Amino acid sequence: MLIETNRLCHSLLSEVLHSIASFDDLLQEANHAVNSPHGRITLHVFWELMYDFVPNFVYNGSTHRFIRSRHVFRKTPAREKPPQVGQVYYWGSKSLMAAFINICNA
Repeated sequence: MLIETNRLCHSLLSEVLHSIASFDDLLQEANHAVNSPHGRITLHVFWELMYDFVPNFVYNGSTHRFIRSRHVFRKTPAREKPPQVGQVYYWGSKSLMAAFINICNA
């Protein structure tokens, strides 16, 4: 779903920015699929499944979903903090960010 949203965003941007590379080429380069047999996305999903999901979750048949187990077989792995993003990338400017915070906290 997220990749499809990015694909749609790219198609809308390409209508205005005519010199932008194709989405598939950009995705392959970002995924390191150009020079690696396994992409970053594949390795990240595999790592999360093996080190967090499989040992710590069980399937609940009555609710048809996975839930965290009461018994901890492996501690939740330490993850890197997401990179700090400037406020301009959230809402365009500090003033717009302050307005959004005021609206949501009201």
